[in-house]
Amino acid sequence: DCLLTSRRPIAAKDTSRRRTRKALLWAALILAVGLVGAGFWWAWPRLHPGIVATGQRQVLLVGEFENRTGDAVFDATLREMFSATLQQSAYMSIYPPSRTADVLETMGRPPAQPIDEKTGLEICQRAGLHALLLGSISRMGTEYTVVVRALNPAGDTIFSETKSAANANQIPSVVDSISEDLRTKLGESNASVKYSTVPLARVTSPSLEAIRYYTSGKENLYSGHLDDAALMFTKALELDPNFAMAHAYLGVTYEHLEQPERQLQHMHEAFLLAGRVSEPERLKILGDYYRAIMDYEKGCGYEKLLVDLQPDDPTPLVNLGVCQEQTFNVNAALVSTEKAVQMLPKSRVRINMASQLFLADQSEKALPLAQSLSKEYPNDVYAQRVLGSIYLSLGRVDDARKTFEGMVKVEGDSETTGHLRLADAALATGRYNEAKTELEAAILAANKSGNRFAAVIARTTLADPGLALQSPAEARKTLGALAQPDGSAASELLTGIAYASLHQWDAAQQRLHRLDGLIAQADVPPLRSMRYLLQAEIELNQKEFQAAIASATKAVGYFRSTFAIETLARCYEAAGDKNEAAKQYAALLQRANERSESFDAPAFHRVVNAHYRLGVLSEELGRNDEARLQFQKFLAYWSHPDPSQPMYTDVQWRLRALSAAAIPAPAT
Repeated sequence: DCLLTSRRPIAAKDTSRRRTRKALLWAALILAVGLVGAGFWWAWPRLHPGIVATGQRQVLLVGEFENRTGDAVFDATLREMFSATLQQSAYMSIYPPSRTADVLETMGRPPAQPIDEKTGLEICQRAGLHALLLGSISRMGTEYTVVVRALNPAGDTIFSETKSAANANQIPSVVDSISEDLRTKLGESNASVKYSTVPLARVTSPSLEAIRYYTSGKENLYSGHLDDAALMFTKALELDPNFAMAHAYLGVTYEHLEQPERQLQHMHEAFLLAGRVSEPERLKILGDYYRAIMDYEKGCGYEKLLVDLQPDDPTPLVNLGVCQEQTFNVNAALVSTEKAVQMLPKSRVRINMASQLFLADQSEKALPLAQSLSKEYPNDVYAQRVLGSIYLSLGRVDDARKTFEGMVKVEGDSETTGHLRLADAALATGRYNEAKTELEAAILAANKSGNRFAAVIARTTLADPGLALQSPAEARKTLGALAQPDGSAASELLTGIAYASLHQWDAAQQRLHRLDGLIAQADVPPLRSMRYLLQAEIELNQKEFQAAIASATKAVGYFRSTFAIETLARCYEAAGDKNEAAKQYAALLQRANERSESFDAPAFHRVVNAHYRLGVLSEELGRNDEARLQFQKFLAYWSHPDPSQPMYTDVQWRLRALSAAAIPAPAT
């Protein structure tokens, strides 16, 4: 299972324009059935206590299934198939592969080592598991023979069964039959087995080759090989477009790759196919989907259900932590992630913990963990990005640059992200010429890798008239070269703001209408907030200051993001309300690290700019000590800016004036 996630908020949009209203109605129907089904599945053992044996759920470790057929399609397929069908049981659970890998590392073994009988029994004894499942498949002519046995931790056989399939197409049915027999043998009632069993070909895929690619995709995803994972899941879907969990995991993979259009496309497909899968998988699909469309209340609710349903699996805890983080409840997110790390002390989940410590303004505590993880996972985009962000927040700009430069050397999304982060670091230190070069490089890298959201970030930053990296004519040309929208509300918001700042009102209003369309599909608070943020920017640039304040206030009320708080501060400042503007900038800086990772991330330069703005306001309000403090924080980053940068010159002049005012007049 996937155990970490990127945090960029993604808003709902059906990225296939061929989707019809009928498809949306089907989605609503599936959701309704899913909620009823999930509730009934939960209620079944409680309403019928005699059907499921009492006591703690039995935990099984699924080990290797020896492939004696000579056909590579069976190398890891049977292990995946048995895991998928057995996890439907409310009486037993499958020991998560992520925890298996962690135990193997504790044993001094490679985390991907095959689980044979000796190794499996040791894992069972160490982890206190109930049984180890092993097996084999062989072929004679067109007939296949599947042998399965279950051993208790002492090595005694507690179940053994052999069944044959006349051809490969019958193997899923054989797996179903053996699994049902195993469940009853271990104590689950016939009624429970009958109720909770969905045919394997429906839960996964009738294509063995598709299951093989899917299995490989999950292995690559867990090990951090995201591009390979995406390729494997895509191959599985080429063979079976209705493979719900392949869509779900491909969506998660694209989430990590920060490609929101593709993420939402496949999560939406999984959502539409959720009626085909088992209840645990349905809850996972629904949790992931609602987080993706920014309906965090529903998303976190499904994740909590999974945490209760699968107490031995750290994945729901990780996803719950991410969902809590996205609602700015970072302390709760840390609690959930720490519980997951307790289960997986050697895993990549620790990257999530480092990131959440950073967001909770605990950069000093996060730093040693992030440094260790950067060395442990040198090619992991997320690990390197988190470390570089921590360095930047601590004022270690050179270390941040070295980290981001290392990312540029890795092709794909790492290269794009590295250029964007280098541009942000350059802007945060007043090196605008360098930032322009990096943004242009980021555009080329994003086009090469197909990352349209990264291209939006690069182009809207490059065209920002507040940074004056381009002339107005060049900025309009930069925005005009944007490809089709990438499917995220964040893209609509950022491009709309860019058009409004260049006084291209029709284009800005078009983005506003698109946000209205997204709200019509999913009316959730974050989307409402983004809609009012764009409205505020249009009004601000049209000098309708009171209207802009009203819109920005609504945006903060719907979703108190740091992006919204900064917008409200700018509106108050433009309207001449210095007290309220200073108050909002101060609130923003209390969550500075969050601001650097908001909708327009990377955005640490906005934090540095907020120090400057708060310094100016404080001076004008007569709060000289506060002004001096904010200017000093600004200059800590702008120590060697490009020559003749206006902000740098202004801060130096203001500090001299503050120093002169602090010198007492000589006695007469």
